[in-house]
Amino acid sequence: MPSQTDISRLIQQFEKVCCALKERAGASSWDWDGRFSTALVATQDPEHKEMLALLDELFTSSYDSASIRQAPEHIATLSAKLGGMRSGQRMFSLGDGDPVLFGLWWPWDNGTRFSLRVGCHGTSDEAQALDPRALIQRSFGV
Repeated sequence: MPSQTDISRLIQQFEKVCCALKERAGASSWDWDGRFSTALVATQDPEHKEMLALLDELFTSSYDSASIRQAPEHIATLSAKLGGMRSGQRMFSLGDGDPVLFGLWWPWDNGTRFSLRVGCHGTSDEAQALDPRALIQRSFGV
């Protein structure tokens, strides 16, 4: 189990990632998605390629509908809780366990628009004490 200091460092890293995403997508374009308890932004062609490159840079792991089966158990479980993965969707993660910062990349409108949801999930008492939902709301101003 990670120490409180380790979790605090991880949360600082999460906040830096959120700041970079917020800056790239524009501060006013983020909304709150209560269904998934995530920050939400939409993008479209050709901007999505830049956003995907940033996600690949900021997150340590990425999964699609095929590779999610080989993901660590906590990521596969989280993916299932969030509705699973369909073709074209990607899930990004940062953190080896609890808590984890995640990004959900979902294409829509025949692949011309894309939504990005960013959330923080934690189940341990230590992670819950940091209030993952508040971290995301504070970071994205939603």
